[in-house]
Amino acid sequence: YPLPLLDLIYRGFNFEDALVGGRGKGKKIRQALALAHDIEAENDLFYSGLNVVYSGIVPPGVQGFDPAVKNPYKGPDLERAKKLLAEAGFPDGKGLPELQECGSEDGRAMEQAAFFIKNAERIGVKIRFEPMRFAELSKKLKEKRCQIMGLAWGGDWPDAQNFVQLAYGPNKSPGSNNYNYDVPEVNKLYEQALPMPPSPERDVLYRKINERILEDQPFHGSMARTRYYLIPPDTLNFKPEDMLSNHAKFVRLKAWGEPDTWGTKKQ
Repeated sequence: YPLPLLDLIYRGFNFEDALVGGRGKGKKIRQALALAHDIEAENDLFYSGLNVVYSGIVPPGVQGFDPAVKNPYKGPDLERAKKLLAEAGFPDGKGLPELQECGSEDGRAMEQAAFFIKNAERIGVKIRFEPMRFAELSKKLKEKRCQIMGLAWGGDWPDAQNFVQLAYGPNKSPGSNNYNYDVPEVNKLYEQALPMPPSPERDVLYRKINERILEDQPFHGSMARTRYYLIPPDTLNFKPEDMLSNHAKFVRLKAWGEPDTWGTKKQ
């Protein structure tokens, strides 16, 4: 039973950091690192190619998602990445201090960070990964002490607003906007869209926000997971839903002698 998740797997950059933050040279560094990274290869290596790779902050599965939107800084494009890094004042990474990425000490998180670091080295950027327990990671994020962070956000409710709010300035750390993205243009669009129900009119505003995010690259991504359940043949009423935690109470096993209808098609 495949269950597509409302998911945002991303790598964020502290927008308030002196090096990788802001909309000047920091923006070009973020764009260069995004272009140096191969997210499709990351999906293949760590998720068996099962994730959905998409552009921006609105995931598949909610109104406002547009599969036609393309990330202008999706890698790998090393030549363009090196050009942007040079424009930022760090040709081939020369003069750029070693960057720091915070992340979980979980084995997969460390391996994914190593893959990102390896890609960054191809354009001359050095990054040091600091693994830590989630409690410590959460504390550092809330105190804005992470320069780069590998994170994921699972939807709390099935609406695009739950994801777009991650780019709203007043929600920055210690709030849910862990990369501290704070752009007046985006904040104004978000506030305009906030009282609106899901609608084509709201989609227009979210599209503008998404375009700004894709240009500024406060994070690069994005990926959404699909969770696969294996269901024994004698199980009935099994239909999990990621938004609910009580679906297990409806599951039951077939009674002894009950006809086996597993896999049969209705006439």
